[in-house]
Amino acid sequence: MNKTLAINIVDAFCNTFVAALLPLLLAERGYSAAQVGLVFALMPLSFMVVRLALAATADQLTFKPFFCLNAAASAAAYAFYAFPFGAVGYNAGRIMDGTAQAAIWAVNRSEAIAQRGAATATHASATLIQHRQVAFALGALAAGAVATLATLPNAMLFAALLEAATLAIALRLPPSPRKRVVFKQALASLDPRSKTRLLHKTALIMALRVCSLSLAFSFTLPLFLKAEGNALFSIGILLALYYSVQVLSINFFKKRGVIKFHYSLAAIAIFSTGVALLVLAPQLPLFLPLVLMAIGDGFAAFVWEALIANATAKSATISSDIGLIHIPANIAQAIALVTAGVIVSNYGYSPSFVLAIPFFILFLLTANQALGVTLPQRHRPPHPLLPLNPS
Repeated sequence: MNKTLAINIVDAFCNTFVAALLPLLLAERGYSAAQVGLVFALMPLSFMVVRLALAATADQLTFKPFFCLNAAASAAAYAFYAFPFGAVGYNAGRIMDGTAQAAIWAVNRSEAIAQRGAATATHASATLIQHRQVAFALGALAAGAVATLATLPNAMLFAALLEAATLAIALRLPPSPRKRVVFKQALASLDPRSKTRLLHKTALIMALRVCSLSLAFSFTLPLFLKAEGNALFSIGILLALYYSVQVLSINFFKKRGVIKFHYSLAAIAIFSTGVALLVLAPQLPLFLPLVLMAIGDGFAAFVWEALIANATAKSATISSDIGLIHIPANIAQAIALVTAGVIVSNYGYSPSFVLAIPFFILFLLTANQALGVTLPQRHRPPHPLLPLNPS
């Protein structure tokens, strides 16, 4: 296993501790769903600001400093969550968390594409996401088990220690060349006026998916599972199931290498059915709607990577472009997280879940149009995203 993949696996593994346990920890310490939403909204805003700053220099440096910053900032963030510092500590933790994720994602896709080549950009990115989703599943199981055996704060501390250990791996990566960063060039690479119309269009489309995820998943799902009477370990099992099914879904579509319109229609139907069962049939075992939602979301994750690759793979400043393309999504995510908290606090979980469906539908339909695969004409072969090579 190469070092950057190992760092990604540990990063994703520990991220799940935050995704699964931080909402429960905040609720345990007296925070309402609206307040949890406000805390969570700090992360995408921090992510956006820091990522732009890092992306501007990422095209001129090697990957080492970014992976080192990721490990150090993640360890600090989880330590803030573990100790009872109050609102200031949680807010500082989310800012550090955003910094950590900005650092790793400033170079993650660029590094994956550099290893496999631009011709396989979608496949390379989807493979990276697939590995991370496996780590998410394992992390969900571990989070539930550690929290059950050693309390929620100690589980966060465990994640902090793992991230601190990852710093040793990051420090062994090849060093950056000894050269001055040309800041004028870096700033020029962030000028949105120099970017293609496709990039601007793709950025707006991507914002739709994060709205759907923030309303139906984010911090709302762990709180919902807890409200339904599930113990910490059971919550870990259910989240692990979600991530595992999502991995299988991503792999299924990655092997096909193209997106067809009827795939999107099927994903919409499956995801919407899962949400409907979650809301309207509480007597059913929870794993049934979660499996359906994960299948649909797995396809959406593959489409997400295809959109990014389609809009940026031929760019000479790919890291900067990938950073810019996420700006609307980061802003939309912060707004959606706050909105989800307000909805849950005042109206319960069902409206938040249901509201995710139209955003999911709009994302897939507009993504198909952007990728040139909207019209399902039988006499016309499916339009490839990029020349993929699954081997």
